[in-house]
Amino acid sequence: MLYVISNPDHSLAREKAAALVASLKHKRPDASLVSLDHESATAAALESLTATQGLFAPKIIVRLDVTGASSEEVEEIAESAKECAESENIFVVSTGKLTVKNAKAFEKYAEKLTVADAKPKKEESGFPFAFAQSLTGSKTRLFALYHEELGKGAEPEALHGVLFWKAKQMLAKDGGTGARRIARGLVDVYHRSRRGDGELRLLLEKFILSL
Repeated sequence: MLYVISNPDHSLAREKAAALVASLKHKRPDASLVSLDHESATAAALESLTATQGLFAPKIIVRLDVTGASSEEVEEIAESAKECAESENIFVVSTGKLTVKNAKAFEKYAEKLTVADAKPKKEESGFPFAFAQSLTGSKTRLFALYHEELGKGAEPEALHGVLFWKAKQMLAKDGGTGARRIARGLVDVYHRSRRGDGELRLLLEKFILSL
């Protein structure tokens, strides 16, 4: 299955794709999540991910961000649209403005192609306030903002620090079970990354999805 989100505003394209991924992950909690960009989305990688899964194997949700790619690089991805669409895995592609050729290639096979021809007026990001505040709201928005800030170049350590600061603020305010669980989870994520149990970026992503 293939979903494509195109927007000249790259941060909005990434945010909408991240929100869609969060929604799909909520519906399929057993699915694995793989994130690729235009550099890591090699022909071999796509061929491996589009391969048919076994009957009882969990599906893979592939988040493919090619907002920073050239039209030629996007075309290479579009050439795999048929295989992505027919795969048992789910592909979510976020991209900048598409050429007519690439748009037609995706449209032919995508379950849904969302295209914005003009840049909507952007609101102020409010980072770190908006990102921190999202910890108390929708998991989908938190996940989307997390990937938006990563796309802008924010370091995972900085994003973790913002969330931990907010968790401590929540603890000081009411000390509820939810706040304690979040704070403990963030501490655990940090220590696991320090022990080499995984990259902080991915560990934090999984933590957000577990909320």
